[in-house]
Amino acid sequence: MSAAIHCAIKPFLTTQAEAYIKLVDQEQWRRGYCPVCGGKADFAFLDKEKGARWLLCSRCDAEWIFQRLECPYCGTTNQNDLAYFTDDSELYRLYICQRCHTYLKAVDMRKADSEILLPLERVLTADIDRQGQEKGYKGG
Repeated sequence: MSAAIHCAIKPFLTTQAEAYIKLVDQEQWRRGYCPVCGGKADFAFLDKEKGARWLLCSRCDAEWIFQRLECPYCGTTNQNDLAYFTDDSELYRLYICQRCHTYLKAVDMRKADSEILLPLERVLTADIDRQGQEKGYKGG
């Protein structure tokens, strides 16, 4: 999808996602794609309460829970293929999959001192994208 089209329909998709995500049984939906629009995740967060990993849809910003020890792009659960790196504060993570050579950026909300706006974090973490690409991985 071109960037211009994506920007044009993003407000509509976000509004729809807010309404439809409430209908999703989070305990049953454990897939690597968005339960609202079918988009791929491009960001994740670990919640404050249990450290559960939630994915954020690149198209509509819907959030859904996902296994921590699985690649959302290729589905591997082989622990030898999965790893993550953190920054010095351990606030940000870069999950990598050696099987499909992708990465997923994440923020650990348990380490956050202030409120975090997840869609904005995509832009604020551009340096993490660069680091992942320098290591030979591509964004999911």
